Amino acid sequence: FVSTKISQKTSIMKIVYPANHTIISVDPDIPKENQAVYFESSKSDKDVYWLLNGEILDRATGIFLWYPVYGKYKLSLVDSKKRVLDEVEFAVR
Repeated sequence: FVSTKISQKTSIMKIVYPANHTIISVDPDIPKENQAVYFESSKSDKDVYWLLNGEILDRATGIFLWYPVYGKYKLSLVDSKKRVLDEVEFAVR
């Protein structure tokens, strides 16, 4: 008998939101502080970080709020050695 259940400790983290190729729209009539976008991973890990266009944002220990700025972005989950665990691209218009 072989178990097919994957351990939470050994499973790779994934980016839940935003999905790859998401387009986020900024509404100029809504105050910036009310337009936060969240980054969500499949699990929490204090040794994994959010990386946006090559810059570390924070540890992936829960939902991370980010205030969108026009442009194209690459969002990654990286481990402490900066190995990419998952990556998506999105745009803000």
